[in-house]
Amino acid sequence: MLSSQTAVIAETGDSWFNCQKLKLPLGCRYEFQMQYGSIGWSVGATLGYAQAAPTKRVISFIGDGSFQVP
Repeated sequence: MLSSQTAVIAETGDSWFNCQKLKLPLGCRYEFQMQYGSIGWSVGATLGYAQAAPTKRVISFIGDGSFQVP
């Protein structure tokens, strides 16, 4: 499922901890933000990444709490 044409975005929290265990192929991008622990940042980041890198397939790991943040 993951390749050099893939970008993985991991949300703060459990998604980030589980994504740390992924074995990423060479060229696969991995984005996360843990310094501030901002829940919900990855929803907008996914849309922005898809616009900025149209040749990459963006896969986001997002918990349900991110969609509940106003």
